[in-house]
Amino acid sequence: MDHALQQALAALNAQLETTGISAYKLGVAAPNELKLLEELDGRANARFMTKETFDVLVEGVSRTGLSSMPFCYFDGTDQIVLSGNHRVKAARSAGVPKVLFLYTDREMSREEQIAVQLAHNQVTGQDDPQVLKQLWGEISDLGLKYLTGFDDEFFEKLRPVEFAPIKEAALMQKQVVFLFLGEDMGKIAEAAELIEKIKAKEPVLLARFQDFDLFFEAVMQTKEKLGIVNTATAIRKMAEMTLEALAEPSSDAKGRVN
Repeated sequence: MDHALQQALAALNAQLETTGISAYKLGVAAPNELKLLEELDGRANARFMTKETFDVLVEGVSRTGLSSMPFCYFDGTDQIVLSGNHRVKAARSAGVPKVLFLYTDREMSREEQIAVQLAHNQVTGQDDPQVLKQLWGEISDLGLKYLTGFDDEFFEKLRPVEFAPIKEAALMQKQVVFLFLGEDMGKIAEAAELIEKIKAKEPVLLARFQDFDLFFEAVMQTKEKLGIVNTATAIRKMAEMTLEALAEPSSDAKGRVN
């Protein structure tokens, strides 16, 4: 490695550490100077790649170099590639002279190294199929399409996203109509006609017109005393209190229990 570049990297790594930006360090090396997992005794890489996919990776590295850095662990002797083994192999096949990589020289147990290796392979996001198809359609250059690793056949198999409507459960309801009728006999026929229109659908409860103020005052007092805002809730509470009162035994003036 060029001595000036080595000094510049050392200074940069020191800055990254002292400023708290990163505990990791940057390094530059020839791809064959980095140790792949498969080159170590008793070590293996769970991630595999088909020849067709690897060829696409090699082509991409040949054109643009490595667009993401391998991650290594420096054990004091070797830079062991924990993440990016296929990228390093592709760089070797493409004849890339030097690669930039990220590494840590903090002591790591074998278990920690394996955990990092598996996490880098497993913790990945997912593609939105429709956005992926849209982005693919924006690429017209066949060579660039090849570098993506996708082909037309893949997108032809994609089914359009179907959104199933969410049906809300029907709201359980029962309407009760209170009619407070006057005692004017001349209005009885009109009232009867009104009742006939309503009773076919909902229950109709009749009371004297004079009792409306009493009913209204009872509702208002219930809301005020119990801190209730909703009128329907107040009426329900009135019904509950009535049932509770009726359920309690009471004595009349003669001492009989009703």
